[in-house]
Amino acid sequence: KFGLPAHFVNIVLRLHHNVVMKFKINDQAEDAEVDSMIGVRQGACEGPVLFLFIMQAAIETMKWPVPKPQFCTSEEKCKMHGERSDRKRGALPFDLFSSLFADDCAVLFESRQDMIVGTDYMIQHLKRFGLIIHVGRGATASKTEAMYFPPPRIHPEAGDQTDFTVDGDGFISFVEKFRYLGSHISQRLDSDLDVGIRIDKASRAFGALRQSVFSNKDVRLEMKGRIYVALILTILLYGSECWFLREQELQKLQRFHHDCVRAMCRVNLSHIWKRRIRTNDLLQEL
Repeated sequence: KFGLPAHFVNIVLRLHHNVVMKFKINDQAEDAEVDSMIGVRQGACEGPVLFLFIMQAAIETMKWPVPKPQFCTSEEKCKMHGERSDRKRGALPFDLFSSLFADDCAVLFESRQDMIVGTDYMIQHLKRFGLIIHVGRGATASKTEAMYFPPPRIHPEAGDQTDFTVDGDGFISFVEKFRYLGSHISQRLDSDLDVGIRIDKASRAFGALRQSVFSNKDVRLEMKGRIYVALILTILLYGSECWFLREQELQKLQRFHHDCVRAMCRVNLSHIWKRRIRTNDLLQEL
C-alpha cells in the first residue's frame, strides 16, 4: 500500500500549526493577531508546491489495468498530418495516458470499457494518497466529466455516452464540450467552438464601448486603436496559442477584426465600395 511520506506530512503540519495572522488597520492601529488553524496561509507557496509532489507521485505509481493509448510521431521530425494512425514506417510510437496540471488531470482511454475500469482503479489508488476524485452521487452532479472523441468520419452520437458507475454508487457523465481555464475542448478536436466563443465575448466587449469610444467622433483614431488592441484583441485571442487554426477559423477572426476596424473609422461597406477605401489604409489611420 502507498502512503504519504512522513517528511511531507511533517512539513505540512509545521506550515499550518500555531499559525498567526496579523492585521493592520489604516496603518495606525497596532498589529492585531488572530490564530489560524484551518485553510492555506494567504500567499504561502510551500503548501501548493508540496501538493504537486504528492499529485505527481500518485500518477507515477499507478499500474494501469488497461492498455495505454499509443500515439506516433515522425522520426524525421516532420508533420504526419493525414497519415494512417497505424503507420509503422518512419514513425516513433509513444504512450500518452494522462496530462497533469496542478490538481487537474486528463486521462485518455481507447474504449468505454477501458475508461470504466481505469477510472475506478484511479479513484481507489488516489485514496491511498488522501486524494479524492469528485464523482456524482444521487442528485449531485459529478465535477469529473467524460468526453467521447469519435474516429474520423464517425458521428459523435454513434458512441455510448450514457453515465457510467464508479466507486460503488458514484457516476460520471458525458459532455459535448469541456471548459478549462477559459478554453473549450469539443468532440471534433478543432478550434471552431473556441474561436466562436472568443468572437462572441470580444463582440460584447466592443459593443459595450462602441457608443462611448469606438464610434465616438471626438476620440482620436489612434486612441481608438490603442484601446482596441489593449481590450478587445486580448479578449479575442485569449488561449489562441493552443488553437488548431484552420483557414475557415482564420477567416472568421479576420472578418470580425475588419468589421471592428470599419466601425472605429466610421465607414461601412458601401463607403468602401464607392470610394475604394482599402483596409490597409484604415489600419494605418488606427
